[in-house]
Parts: sequence; structure tokens; C-alpha cells
Amino acid sequence: NYAYAIETIGQYSESIRYNEKALEILKELNDTSSLSVIFNNLGIGYNQLGDYSMAVHNLLLAIEIDEARKDTTGLGIDYINLSEAYYFSKNYQAAQYWAKRAFNTINTNSDRSELPYAAETLALAYIELGKLDSAKILVALSAQIAQAQGIDYLISRNESHWGRIHLKEGKYD
Repeated sequence: NYAYAIETIGQYSESIRYNEKALEILKELNDTSSLSVIFNNLGIGYNQLGDYSMAVHNLLLAIEIDEARKDTTGLGIDYINLSEAYYFSKNYQAAQYWAKRAFNTINTNSDRSELPYAAETLALAYIELGKLDSAKILVALSAQIAQAQGIDYLISRNESHWGRIHLKEGKYD
């Protein structure tokens, strides 16, 4: 919990250190649910620090656990974070692949609370790949759900994406 708390305030190196300590304990306990969360958090931390290979490594471990557990909610989150790791490393094809998996997984799940994040993540890849019509649909969907859920952070991000779409279309006003 401490690792998660300090991650939210941007102390990623320290968060990684505490997640690794938790990882040692949870491996001994064989708590697969918590192991998946820790690997996911490590992936997020490494992604934020720009160590994309370690981010991918840890997120693939989380995916392996969640696939074995048939945890579609966890998988959707894993896929979103893996897509972002590829996005930030400028591998937009891989980002698109994992974002599509996230969107499809979450969209068919009974818990669709992560759908606005999945839509936004897929839109990011589409913007970079020049698939602007699809990106517009996903940004609008993400914004609509984020508005209904009161996720101000995501509402703001989607506004930024509209600006990026307009720039790609040459609409500078």
C-alpha cells in the first residue's frame, strides 16, 4: 500500500523499491492475485522512469498470472499499461495491439469501469498511426464515460487528445 501511495505522488524509484520488497513476501505466500498487482505496479513505475524493457517484462508477468487466473478485469488493466509502455517507447503498432486487447477484454467484461482508459489508450495509438477517424470515436467515448464517472484527469487528457487530432489534421485554430 505504501508503494502504491508514493507512486501516486510520482516517487517511482522509491515505489519500485517497496514493490520489490512486497514481491519477495508475496512470492513466499504464493498470493497470485497480489503478485499480479505488484508486477503491474512495477511495470507502471518502470514505464514512468523510461525503462520500457523492465516495464514490459513486469507487465508480461502480470499478464501471465492473470491469464492463468482467468482474471479479465486484471488482464484489461495489464493490457492498458502494456500498451502505454509501448506507446511511450514509440512502438505504436505494439501499443495499438495491446490497447485493442484491453478495449475488447474490458468491453466484454461485466466490470467496465476501466473502459474509458482502454478507449483513451487505443485512441493514443490511433492518433500516432494516423487513424484519426477511429481516434475521434474513441476519444469521444472515453470523454463521455469519464464525464459520467467524474474522472477529471481523464476528461482533461481527452481534451488534449482532441488538440493533437486537430494538429494532425492541420487545423491549427
